[in-house]
Amino acid sequence: MTTSSNAPDIDVIETEYVDRLLEWIEVYAPADRRGPNRFNGEWTITTGQQSHVYIDGPRTGELSAPDGYTIWDMVLTGDQLLVVFSEETIGDYRIELHDLANGNTTLLEEWGGAPAQHVVPHVSVGSQWVVWDTMPSDGTHCIRAVPIATAHTDQPVDVVCVDDPEVNLAMPTVSDGTVTYRMATRDPDLCLTLYSGLLPDNGDSSFAPTKLPHQECLGFYGISNRGLSVWVELDVERGDPRSAPLYATTTETDDLYALGRTSALGIALCGGKVVWHKELIDNVELRSWVPGARTVSVVYRSEPDWYPTTSPSCDADWVVVSNSFTGEGTFGTRVLAASVDDL
Repeated sequence: MTTSSNAPDIDVIETEYVDRLLEWIEVYAPADRRGPNRFNGEWTITTGQQSHVYIDGPRTGELSAPDGYTIWDMVLTGDQLLVVFSEETIGDYRIELHDLANGNTTLLEEWGGAPAQHVVPHVSVGSQWVVWDTMPSDGTHCIRAVPIATAHTDQPVDVVCVDDPEVNLAMPTVSDGTVTYRMATRDPDLCLTLYSGLLPDNGDSSFAPTKLPHQECLGFYGISNRGLSVWVELDVERGDPRSAPLYATTTETDDLYALGRTSALGIALCGGKVVWHKELIDNVELRSWVPGARTVSVVYRSEPDWYPTTSPSCDADWVVVSNSFTGEGTFGTRVLAASVDDL
């Protein structure tokens, strides 16, 4: 594997795969709850008909998408549920944060109305922050963030923006106070570069992102924390998003770990460990890697005709994935969960 010209001296460590299949529990979800579905040991959140959110836990309830909207994405962290609703015609959207403990709802952002065709934001929630990409009315592209603790009272802030129409900032993720995002340029070919940096804290407004050491222009999607960066490399014009190479580095060494292949958006950080899913010919595997290890663990292998309908998600002590039955007979959906400690 050839590394970026920015990091020519990084040693590449090829990892080996080992089967270490875990005991997964099946979280109750009616067959019509096709996802996205979330679970964290205290709350079970399921969706039906792409327009209804069902809440089970210390409180029960239901959320409905606005007329003409569907549920685009959901993220659960503690007792906070982030929901993105999208309108299918011109891409209007709403980002809402729901406090499951008291039922309060905060509108973080909405965008609507002609003439623009909007892009629904990619959202990410860490233990302390919510981040998403946005394009304000002045045409700039920004990565926007708000602390979860004050999200119901404070306005979000723009962490980084560009006002060049030929530059796009997108696909942010956040973990342990570190935001990772993608910058896309075209001059004339498409070039994707991943950056990460610590979010401002304690009134410090500085943000100093650094480039991840991926191959030049192939930085498709990544996640970082204070000790680890993991990313997917993909040529979006020629590559296969169902089977893209996955790499990682840690702050403890200068080594580059080659972790095999993944679905392009199918990665997550769970308790400091990397989890991802990979589509195979006859099934799907979930794989995990402990930073610094020379092996990758296969922690789940689907039965025939059962395939994940969502990428792995993590909250509290659980890693969760939704599966759907796609074989002959009655359609079914199930939500599977395993302990993060076992990964």
